[in-house]
Amino acid sequence: TPMAARNPQRFFNFAAEHYALLEELLRFELITDAELLALAARQRKEYSASAESIAASLIELGFLEPAPEGGAYEMPLPVWRFLQYVREQYHLTSVRQIAGYIEELDDLRQRLEASIEQQQPAQAAVLLTAIADTIEQVRQDMHGNREKITNEVQAARANPERLPLRARYENIARIFTDYLSPMREIIDPTEPFQGQLDQLDQTLGRGAESLLTQPAVVEQCQRTRRRLTRMRQHIAADFHQAML
Repeated sequence: TPMAARNPQRFFNFAAEHYALLEELLRFELITDAELLALAARQRKEYSASAESIAASLIELGFLEPAPEGGAYEMPLPVWRFLQYVREQYHLTSVRQIAGYIEELDDLRQRLEASIEQQQPAQAAVLLTAIADTIEQVRQDMHGNREKITNEVQAARANPERLPLRARYENIARIFTDYLSPMREIIDPTEPFQGQLDQLDQTLGRGAESLLTQPAVVEQCQRTRRRLTRMRQHIAADFHQAML
């Protein structure tokens, strides 16, 4: 694959030095030579390599490859997925996004409940995979929120832009209101999210008890239940850490 075929150390060193450029490249489905050079020139630092050298490195290291139709470049899918993952970890997740995840989990839970009742282990296995993926997405997003909140608050306190005191604390208050609240809503026992997660936990427990003729699915139920427990524990820890 493009990521494995080249020197990993050079690949990651380049990614670290030119992350802003790579983030810009994610917006392009196809990019021509002229567009690539213009983008590299715009993003290059004062003492870094030339735009031509940066563009050549993007191709040499596997961040870009020639598109099948010719005349342009595209990002290989494994690289695109990796950079999307990295980017998502450092973008704050809102209440609305978390509400969407919880709604999706509840829908999957109801479908899993029906699969268990109807003794459909193959369908249950598919749903358990989707549930585990969503649980991990929530856990990673909430951890990303904690990291981002901590960094934003530290930056506001350091005040490199020399903002007035009121503006600094308005920024901090906005971050806490907009992005700490999703974490609180998941761990607060009075919130509906908590009840939905309790229901999911119970359904996973029932699945482990009801599908005994399918050991692999029973293990999947137990493993997904452990993931759910870990997610809730990690979100609680991240919430309290972000409050410090």
